[in-house]
Amino acid sequence: MWKTKNDVRLIGFVKTEPTVVYQEGEEGNETIGVKFKLNTSETFYSKKKEKTIKQNEWHLVKVWNTNARYVLENITIGSYIYLEGKIHYHEKKIEEENKLIRNPEIIVKELNKLSSEKEIVKDKNSDSQDSSDNDNQTCVV
Repeated sequence: MWKTKNDVRLIGFVKTEPTVVYQEGEEGNETIGVKFKLNTSETFYSKKKEKTIKQNEWHLVKVWNTNARYVLENITIGSYIYLEGKIHYHEKKIEEENKLIRNPEIIVKELNKLSSEKEIVKDKNSDSQDSSDNDNQTCVV
């Protein structure tokens, strides 16, 4: 029997301010969540074009419950994070065109703040290794 797994691991920079979202659950209960965009990039050399190419990817990330509170309190634009989760496709029907659009989003299971963009730039420009503001923080469901 074949086994499959929907598992995603990303490291990147938060590029939009985390925004609160709500999801209606069973019995009319609302679940609090947060969404934001995460940027990841790869750099590779193209022999055909004879130059280095940087390829950026943007990911819509959604975080629910306890992790959502953690994001609201600790994550801002420029935060450098590691996350684990799964890919989910949000379906939206466009009535005028009679189309169904499936947008991918990452549903987070675990999130770890590595640092912020400002701290990384500061570390590159500084010889000191003082990382008192750079404590890794983890939140797991």
